[in-house]
Amino acid sequence: MSYIDGFVAAVPTANKEKYIEHAKLSSVVFKDHGALKITEAWG
Repeated sequence: MSYIDGFVAAVPTANKEKYIEHAKLSSVVFKDHGALKITEAWG
């Protein structure tokens, strides 16, 4: 079964670096739980 799961988060520009660090850490967890691909975007 195929599916796409996603979310949008409003992050203040002042917190961009914190968001990037969080995204790096959470991508490991998502992949450990079966994610095949993770895409991050800003803007």
